[in-house]
Parts: sequence; C-alpha cells; structure tokens
Amino acid sequence: MKKLVLSLLVPVLAAMTMIVGGGTASAASNPYTAAGACAHDFGGSWQQASTRGRYAINSWKGHAADVYLMYNAATGYNCVVTIKRLNVGTATRTGAHLEVQGGATKGQWGDYKYYSAVQAFARDRCIRFFGSVWVNPETDSAGPSDTWGNCH
Repeated sequence: MKKLVLSLLVPVLAAMTMIVGGGTASAASNPYTAAGACAHDFGGSWQQASTRGRYAINSWKGHAADVYLMYNAATGYNCVVTIKRLNVGTATRTGAHLEVQGGATKGQWGDYKYYSAVQAFARDRCIRFFGSVWVNPETDSAGPSDTWGNCH
C-alpha cells in the first residue's frame, strides 16, 4: 500500500513544483510594439519603413533588442525606436539615434524599462539611424549608421 501511495504521489508533487515556481524562468515580453511606442511618445499613425526598417541587436546574452525605423506619411516624420527584449521592465541604458541628411540629428539615451524613441521631420530627405542597448557588462548597437537611405 505504501508503494502504491508513493508511486501516485511523486508525479503529483513534481508537477506542483513546476507550477508553483520550480520551473525555468522566462524573459518578460515587451508590451510595446514599434508603432505603439512611436504613437505613445509622438502621437499619430506609424508604419515600418519599407527598406531596412528593422535590425536586431544581439549580445552575448541573446537577442537584446530590435531597432525599428518607422514613418508617418501624414506628417513626414520618421521615428526610430529601440524595443528591449532583455531586461524588459528594468531600467537599463537604451538609445535611439536618427540623422536627417542636411538636417537634424536627434538622439534619445537614458535608462528605460521598455524602449527609447526619437523622431525627426524627414519628408523628401534621406536618413540614417541606429539603436543601442546596455547588456551588462557591455553596450551593443545595430543599424545602418554608415549609409543614407529610406528617402521619402
């Protein structure tokens, strides 16, 4: 009888351990999309740029963030947003950079929980952009900061 009870009880206890907290931890998902982050900070409706509009930032800890180039056709503004994939919900150094050819250079750097975003007017102008995120003990970045493109 003892063996029967133990043989039934062990799998139940193992399952409860996984449910209560003995399982593996998973990364928190970011509640913001690129379009949502740009709309949250600047208003309006944003679409991902058609060419070179997304770059992944990979670090030694994995997929750290994504850098998006967004465009608002109604206003002529571009938005660059770095969406965190690691350390989501924890304020860590995160940045977004946007340079308009013959115009403004804008950067937004700080300790953010979810994303960093910046916008600049760029109708009929080319831009270049990049983003960065700090993943202890280093900063990683991505984006085509060396070439002009996405001329709208």
